[in-house]
This record gives sequence, structure tokens and C-alpha cells, in this order.
Amino acid sequence: MSGLQQHGIEHLSPSSLNLFAAEPALWVMERLLGHRSSPGCAAHRGTAAEAGIEIGLINPDLPVTECQAHALHEYDRLSALSADPNRQKEREAIPGIVEVGLAELRQYGVPTLSETSRQHKVSVTLDDVPVPVIGYLDFLFDQHGIIVDQIGRAHV
Repeated sequence: MSGLQQHGIEHLSPSSLNLFAAEPALWVMERLLGHRSSPGCAAHRGTAAEAGIEIGLINPDLPVTECQAHALHEYDRLSALSADPNRQKEREAIPGIVEVGLAELRQYGVPTLSETSRQHKVSVTLDDVPVPVIGYLDFLFDQHGIIVDQIGRAHV
């Protein structure tokens, strides 16, 4: 059994690897010691905007205003108990993010859905790493060869 597995880590994620590269001490605190910090409202903004864009891509006839309302509802749900002083500022950015995201991505049609969701699981095994790295692609447009891994970061 590897050291990772002794700590209950059966796989790594790209975000976990990025955290370790940027802040090794924070990675140890969160992943090995179990002391996770709460995400801030900026993270909730991204999650909510993605939810609004997702519903608009899967339902291409849905008006942008309904997609924005869905995103705002999701943000309010996620940030309801947050004391983040930027809560309102982050909320105000969501409608614009959803509008721009849909304007850019709807031109490619409805994303390819996996069997269980719109995300597509990717698993990679690396030499000398005892557990796999598992991630999920946010949107895949097979017909155009486009992968959107995070809103704002597209790969062709």
C-alpha cells in the first residue's frame, strides 16, 4: 500500500496536483490532515455560472435570461451562509459570464453527453505515481473537436 493510499487517497485530480504545486503545505493540511477551508464566493460564482451555461447549452432554445436566473439561484444556494465580503460583487458578475459563455459556446451546438452526465471522465496512470489521476471534462463538442475543461479555458 502506498503512502497516499494509507491516507485514504485512492486517486488524485488535476486540481489536487495544481494545489500541491502552488501550495504544498495547504495540500498537506487539506488532503492528509483533513482540514479543508470553505470555498470563497469567487469559487461559488464559477460553479453557478457553469450551471447556467450548462442548462443553456443542453436546452439551446432556453432564453439567456432563464439561464442567468438559474445561475443566480445556484449562487444564492451555494453562498447563503457565506460571510465573504465580496458576496454581492461576485453575484453581480454572473449574468454577464452566462451571457458571454452562451454566446460563445452555443454556436457549437449541444455538447456531447456521457452516459450519465454532460461531463466526461478521464483517467490517467503515471509512472511512479501509485494512484491514478482522474478528472472530468466539462463540455465536449465531438463534432468540432473542442473540449471546454473550465469555463474560460478551451482546448482544441
